Amino acid sequence: MRSPVTPLKEFLAKEAAKAREQYAADALSLTKVREAMTTAALAGEAAVRIPLTMRVHETRAAASLEAWAKEEGFLFGWVERPLLRPGACQETIYEPEIRWIEAGIR
Repeated sequence: MRSPVTPLKEFLAKEAAKAREQYAADALSLTKVREAMTTAALAGEAAVRIPLTMRVHETRAAASLEAWAKEEGFLFGWVERPLLRPGACQETIYEPEIRWIEAGIR
């Protein structure tokens, strides 16, 4: 039997999803990602990982970034890492890694 969803729980879930979408749209914007990639390449790097502070790998912006990277011929993956939240709550998040040189890929 399914437990009923309270109005507050539903509201909070919607607000959290909205906040994640907004954060992802900014953090994963192509302008910011291209800038990070260029900075890394100029420093001699073969890849860049976009640091994030919340779980956004299931957002529309994440899907768009992944599709763009693959269309451009880059190697793309989501790298798992723990994130310690205030109050000692730990969450697993996934950060996008974009690679333009294949050396070092496992």
